[in-house]
Amino acid sequence: MSPFIAISKFRQFVHGLCQIHDRLRIVHGDIHPDNTVVGSNPLNFVPIDFGSAWAEEHATSSEVGDGNRGHYAAPEMHDPAVTPNDLSDQFSATVILYELLTHTLSFDGLG
Repeated sequence: MSPFIAISKFRQFVHGLCQIHDRLRIVHGDIHPDNTVVGSNPLNFVPIDFGSAWAEEHATSSEVGDGNRGHYAAPEMHDPAVTPNDLSDQFSATVILYELLTHTLSFDGLG
């Protein structure tokens, strides 16, 4: 996949996440490659497995470890005192884009 197509499709993916956040007020909480499928016709990235998702107003009651997928998890997902939000999903999605474009993990995979 060329970088142009990857970024174009990724923008659609992130736009869809924004719609989930803005309209439904839901945080997916577990964005990583295993929870993202690539449709074939048309080529699209689609988030799946909303098992760790929660409504934003209930994010403070999320279980410890929800959405904690090592280097894909936003820093606040590692701190139980911080409430995850839509930016947590955006962080995780951006790590996927970085990996898609460079074929390496960000921060040398330190997580």
